[in-house]
Amino acid sequence: MRFFDWFAGVGGIRLGLEAAGHECVGACEVDPFARKVYEHRFGHAPLGDIRDVTAGQLPQADLWAGGFPCQDVSTAGKRAGIEEGTRSGLVWKLLDLAAAVRPQWLLLENVPGLLSVDSGRGLGALLARLEDVGYVGAWRVLDAQGFGVPQRRRRVFLLAERGARAGRCREILALPKGVRGNSAPSRCKGADESCHSSAHAFSSCSPTGSGGFGFGCDVSPTVRGTNVPAVTVAGGSPRRLTPRECERIQGMPDDWTALEGAPDSKRYKATGNSVAVPVLAWIGRRLATHITTTKPRRSTL
Repeated sequence: MRFFDWFAGVGGIRLGLEAAGHECVGACEVDPFARKVYEHRFGHAPLGDIRDVTAGQLPQADLWAGGFPCQDVSTAGKRAGIEEGTRSGLVWKLLDLAAAVRPQWLLLENVPGLLSVDSGRGLGALLARLEDVGYVGAWRVLDAQGFGVPQRRRRVFLLAERGARAGRCREILALPKGVRGNSAPSRCKGADESCHSSAHAFSSCSPTGSGGFGFGCDVSPTVRGTNVPAVTVAGGSPRRLTPRECERIQGMPDDWTALEGAPDSKRYKATGNSVAVPVLAWIGRRLATHITTTKPRRSTL
């Protein structure tokens, strides 16, 4: 599929979806350093602030994908909420554009705090808005450590399709037998094994949960006073991971964010704000398999 890369950062979602065979046709990102990395690596600059983007600027794409800002829903922040927060609330502009442009698929990513902010009302409002503009689908929490990278990083992935049934998206997000994509038990009300081993259709349960931001690295504590993960060398003291090591635990190529003169602080932030590439590659492959094995629906025109 052709996809548009929203809240693109340094291109983590793009790396994963392209690894699965999909084609990127455009991007949008406001952070100056992330924009420089993106242009350096992919050869073109993204559009800027999503609030200034109009439907007429957007190329045709089958899929819109993006990890919208988490600051207002993360348990590590003030939790202004998705409805009141000025940063996480940018997802509403994305859905306004989707209502006008009507891509077939939407793929959204955020921290697990999305499930519990405002006692679940934030997620409910998001799902209701998606249905209002013609999309139904499913969501689930996936943990990066189940996809071959050495960090515990749980994130909510929401997949929606226009004019379809939620079961189609639920099948795509379902983990095949033997694949461990979520190491923590579900916190859905009345949860049992079946609840957290499969994806949730939009209204299948009442969500609660917890979340965070930046890196999630269970191998050792973070360095005090920083958001940079640390490792403990046998017989020694904890040390910070290098920017290259942080890129590796996100599944990125070495030195992906290493622009000439770039300080480590910007590299840490940009890498931590990105996604675990192998998780996106897995979702991309599931999408690719689905669209090549599912018979096209008959036109009603």
